[in-house]
Amino acid sequence: MFSRYVFVLLAVAGACADSKAPIRYGETTKAALLADRGQPTEAQKPIPGKDTEVLVYPDNQKYQVTNDVVVAGFREPSRDERSLLYWRHRFKDCPTTFEALNKPTSHLHPEKELKCDREGVSVIYDPNTDQVTRVVEHAQK
Repeated sequence: MFSRYVFVLLAVAGACADSKAPIRYGETTKAALLADRGQPTEAQKPIPGKDTEVLVYPDNQKYQVTNDVVVAGFREPSRDERSLLYWRHRFKDCPTTFEALNKPTSHLHPEKELKCDREGVSVIYDPNTDQVTRVVEHAQK
């Protein structure tokens, strides 16, 4: 009986130790992100000379930091989230916008973005296949 309580206590303590503070885009500082997630595997400077960097973590989660504040997060879609139809259904009660993104310089097809500013989520997708390639989280409006 005692061992069962010890097991439950250890399980709860382990779950609390693994929990990460939610990222509040537009509010969470770079220092808070580093304290929570640890050091990134890579830091990219997409715009030379600007105070913007993208921190890359092992799970391919990326965070854009501008002026020491986390302004956006980028991740790969889960299995269910790969279809544009999933997102159209999820955003059915949210005013959405579609935008064409800049044409890639490589051989890839141009991509489009479906935005739901109220939820603070955008998805980048291939308009030829309606397959989502990235999920972008940002401050809600």
